[in-house]
Amino acid sequence: KRPFKVESDQQIEYIRVLDLGGRLMFTQTEIASKFTEISLVSLQKGAYMLEISINGTMQKRTVIRE
Repeated sequence: KRPFKVESDQQIEYIRVLDLGGRLMFTQTEIASKFTEISLVSLQKGAYMLEISINGTMQKRTVIRE
C-alpha cells in the first residue's frame, strides 16, 4: 500500500495516529517540513484519526486503512 501524504503551507511539527476509540497507535515527530508521508501498513484495516500539529495548531483528519 502507498503511504498517506500530508501537506501544508506551513511547517508540520508532528502527527499522531489514533484509533477511533482515542488510543494512540503511533506518533511521527520532528518532521520540520511542509510535507511528509506516513505508512499505515502496520495498522489493522479500519478508520483512524490523524492529529496534525501545524505551527502550534492542531488539525484532525480521518483516514481509512483498507
